[in-house]
Amino acid sequence: MEVYIEYVVIDNLVVDYLLLLITRKTLRLRVSKFSVVFSALVGTVVAVCLPTFKMNKGFTYTVKIILGAIIVLFSGEFNSVKEYIRAYYLFIFYTFLFGGCVFGVFYFLNIDFNAVEFCYNAEFSLGAILFTAYILYLSAYKLVGYIYRKREALPYIRKCVISFKGKEFALNGFIDSGNRLFSNRTGFPIILCSSKIGKKLLHEGLFDGVKSETIGFYTATGKSYLKIYNLESLKIYNGDKPNKIYNVKMGVSPTDFVSDGEYDLLLSPALI
Repeated sequence: MEVYIEYVVIDNLVVDYLLLLITRKTLRLRVSKFSVVFSALVGTVVAVCLPTFKMNKGFTYTVKIILGAIIVLFSGEFNSVKEYIRAYYLFIFYTFLFGGCVFGVFYFLNIDFNAVEFCYNAEFSLGAILFTAYILYLSAYKLVGYIYRKREALPYIRKCVISFKGKEFALNGFIDSGNRLFSNRTGFPIILCSSKIGKKLLHEGLFDGVKSETIGFYTATGKSYLKIYNLESLKIYNGDKPNKIYNVKMGVSPTDFVSDGEYDLLLSPALI
């Protein structure tokens, strides 16, 4: 295997930087670019010097594990020892995840890759590892963001059933503390359905002949108007127990919600 030292330097520097960055972002730790770059640089220097010493693979892995603990420590501030230990374990997990995926991709492409030295055949582009690692970083970053959003939203999501003209529709509702809309005539709270659900109800003719009214409300861009309809009933489930509510008004949002499909109703906290 022919190896160029600049390949080892750049690959290790960028990969260590991405590993440290995704580790701190996953744990929602403050990110100092200087600290992360410095830690990645320390890891790169050791990675370049390590092959010059004659060590077996077992000892080499031990050195790399200790090195991981050091560069995680240098990557930024931690509020406690437990937080540092969590970051270290997560860094090791991401290291094996990234390394395994890179090895799998290179094996598929028939690239001669040394997982211990983290280097590969110089006939291939310098960006081979970098591109793979960056795709993995973006995937992990989006997955972590999705998990955090789901965990934060889950306590506020309720299974709901709305009734229109004798027909029932099961939807997920989100308890939106910002929903302060109330009917001008009755004072009852208003829920909002997504544009997608509104179009479906409109297509099936369920709004035809239903009592409605138009309300005005203020947004950051000025006064807006919303047409709201009378529901026959709304069921909001707390576990397996439904709470059936009458005299609820529903408006149709002009756009779909940014919810990854987790909910199609914005509930008023006054209904809970």
